[in-house]
Amino acid sequence: MRQSSTSAELGRCQAVVLDDLLGLRIRSAQERATDFQKPPTGNVEDRWAIYASGFLARLVEALENDYPALRRILGEGSFGSLTARYVAAHLPRSYALGCAGDRLASFL
Repeated sequence: MRQSSTSAELGRCQAVVLDDLLGLRIRSAQERATDFQKPPTGNVEDRWAIYASGFLARLVEALENDYPALRRILGEGSFGSLTARYVAAHLPRSYALGCAGDRLASFL
């Protein structure tokens, strides 16, 4: 995102991006173009699509690290589906991936 001058602005930017990634408030291409600098090649929407598609994959990897036995028992596809349902029910409370599964045990 464009450089912010205060931590409050950074917090707002992070919340907006997370809401967009989670589908809570999907922004238009124009809104994203306003918030992000144009990349050296391609456009903001192309870069956003790459980032957004990798978001769930990164959460799955983080949860696999925290719950390896569950991942082994369920298998790749079922664990990925579980992660998607979990994230939809329990939005991340932190921007740190290490905290992503903090409520998975109670969700199960």
